[in-house]
Amino acid sequence: MNGNWETDYIGTTTQEQNLWASCFANEVTGMRQASGENFLIDWNPNACNSNVPFANFYPGNAYVDIVGLDQYDASCQSSGAVTFSQLASEPDGLDAFESFAAAHGKPMSFPEWGLYSSPAGDDPGYVDGIGSTVANGDFAFESYFDAGAQGTMPLATNTTPQSLTEFQKWFGSGS
Repeated sequence: MNGNWETDYIGTTTQEQNLWASCFANEVTGMRQASGENFLIDWNPNACNSNVPFANFYPGNAYVDIVGLDQYDASCQSSGAVTFSQLASEPDGLDAFESFAAAHGKPMSFPEWGLYSSPAGDDPGYVDGIGSTVANGDFAFESYFDAGAQGTMPLATNTTPQSLTEFQKWFGSGS
């Protein structure tokens, strides 16, 4: 939603962002009117993208069950490798998002998270940070983005052996 590459981008002005939130609310209202519906709505922006306040495009608690964050191990402020703690503390990063979720009384999720081949590559410290965050917070779910496309890295013994071991420590073998 807050990635300018998305066709449903929130826009650059507060008015556009508020309209986006209204549209989201209208869509949720329509979905909830479906016979037999039992949807859980996960509202999930990208971490530290656009530095737009989350409140500008949040549709409201009545329309959201879970707040999620798409988070990768690449900085929005630096082109070099950074620690999990540095990433979390970036503007609109995980620390800010956890505060946002708590203020709205919503559980969190990581609907999309993973490793980029550059700048860090095999990054077990990042995987450990995500695992610890999920284990110690109010999380509904997490989903490692294992696409191996657009610079993302699948967890595999030949490319990310340390990260794979760390992932299995926190989340199991997946089998």
